[in-house]
This record gives sequence, structure tokens and C-alpha cells, in this order.
Amino acid sequence: TIKDRGVKSPISVRENPEVEGRYIINHGARRYRGSKWAEKTAIPAFIDNDYNHADQVIENLQRNELTPREIADFIGRELATGKKKSEIAREIGKSPAFVTQHVTLLDLPDPIAKAFNTGRANDVTVVNELVTAFKKKPQEVTDWLEDENQEITRGSVKLLREFLDDKRKHEDDDRDPNTVDV
Repeated sequence: TIKDRGVKSPISVRENPEVEGRYIINHGARRYRGSKWAEKTAIPAFIDNDYNHADQVIENLQRNELTPREIADFIGRELATGKKKSEIAREIGKSPAFVTQHVTLLDLPDPIAKAFNTGRANDVTVVNELVTAFKKKPQEVTDWLEDENQEITRGSVKLLREFLDDKRKHEDDDRDPNTVDV
């Protein structure tokens, strides 16, 4: 469409601090590449020198174009600079819970990481529920995840957690009240 109609929405650029008279694209890289392909010599743009990395994340979050892993990686980089979760949440217009859930993705137990990295579990809430269950019953969750036919959904993980909670309750009920764990 760019070849026929041109670029309708201007791209955002900032001055390149290393090369005078050159610019770095903030937003609109696909429009820029499409324009080059269409052999356009100029496209509309505006200069936004106040751009920061959070701006890119905010734009992509609004369009739902980021994967949970990309969001987690961004949050991890921001945390590494010393920012607090609440600051990051405010910057990207999301709740602190959203940030916390994505932080969990940065350090998953191996069996959950495998399910996440292979795409079997890609819902952030489901992954967080699995991590909670894993902390209580790691072997049972590992065994459950090793069943490749097991569908990993909010419903199935809820049932797993209920099963594990019932199992733990029965184990506690069967315990001799005169014994003490050491």
C-alpha cells in the first residue's frame, strides 16, 4: 500500500548523538522499510528526542505485539538498572501485579521453563500458578508436566492445584499428632 498511497502516519525519530544530521527511528521501522522497498525518497516523520525504551514497550503493549518473554526481558533490564517494579508499572501503564507476574518468567524452574519455552504454556497467569504449585510439590508438578498429552490451561492447572492441596490436606490428616518433623 505504501507504493500506491505513501506513508499516512508519520514515523517518530530522534537525533543520532553519534552522527550529526542523522536520525534513529523510535517508532515506524516497518513503514520505513516498506518505503525503501517502494522506492520512496521521503516519508513523513516527527522528531521526538524525549524517547526512551519504555515508550517502545508501551506502544507495543497497546497493540498486543509483545510476547510475554519480551515483556519479561524488558522488565528484567529495567530492574537491572535499579528501577522498582512500581516505577516500571507506572511507566508502561500496567499494574504492579502485571509486572510481578512477568518477573516470574525470568527465573522459572526447569520443567516449567521447558513448557513455557516450547509453547505448551504461554499464558502468564497459568505459568505463575504452576510456579506456586511447584514450590509446594515440585515432583508432582514435574511429573504432571512430563505428560506431553496433558493440556496446560487455566482450568487444568486449577484442577492440579486443587488435587495437590487435597493430597497435602489428607497427608496432614494422616500424620501421627505425637510426631514432630525435624
